[in-house]
Amino acid sequence: MVDERIKSLVGCSKNLLDNGQTPCFFINGSSELGLLENYALELVGELESNLAFFKGIVKYFSVKMPHINSSEEQNSFTEKVLESISIARDCYNEFRGIIIIELDQLWNASGANEHFSCVNQVFNSFPKNYYIVVAAGKENTNKMKSIKSQLSESCILIDAAIPEFDLQFFSNLFVSAALDMGYSVTDAAKNQMKHYLSEMRWVTKDVKRLVMQTLFQIDIAKKLSEDNSVIDELDVINLPGRSERVPEKTKIGFAPYKA
Repeated sequence: MVDERIKSLVGCSKNLLDNGQTPCFFINGSSELGLLENYALELVGELESNLAFFKGIVKYFSVKMPHINSSEEQNSFTEKVLESISIARDCYNEFRGIIIIELDQLWNASGANEHFSCVNQVFNSFPKNYYIVVAAGKENTNKMKSIKSQLSESCILIDAAIPEFDLQFFSNLFVSAALDMGYSVTDAAKNQMKHYLSEMRWVTKDVKRLVMQTLFQIDIAKKLSEDNSVIDELDVINLPGRSERVPEKTKIGFAPYKA
């Protein structure tokens, strides 16, 4: 099920291209790149379902933007974007689709410098596309403002920050729901559950659902093994691990090509 906020974001952007404006969704709010990438992919899916403006052999691709400190590095990034557009365009006269720019985490710490303007050059050269800028990392409010300010010079910036994650709230929810089901939860299990949720939450934005699924998983395992009514650390450790639920990285970018 698509997040209602994503539907709203896409709805707000529908008429921008028709009015000669370049839309750019700005996704931030977490240092966990996987969570932001998943959010970007949901946004891409909603754009694909609602818009019919695509031209090219693919509808979207992604390119990483390293931290740039020289004109040479700036030119290298621009050339990589042009190469990606050329591949996506193929035999068509132009590429029209979605371009995802994944910022190196150092940008969050340093903010926009004089070389960051190469992104604006891309927007100005190819204005008939949707852009998604992904900015993972520990945030500095003033530095982030400089990045957004620079981007907004060449696009209509749409704030698509993911909702804040309250780990303590969801940990308490797990304990409360467990008590309602007749279980007690040890302190070691509570700590392990916090660790588990922090590891798994980037797989889904619906953390409440994840908490309840996790509890039912433990409940079934205990009933099958005729275990006691105490949820301990081992019950949480034995839950399906992060590595088993990681989405394929090739879903973002070309497959197998990724700039």
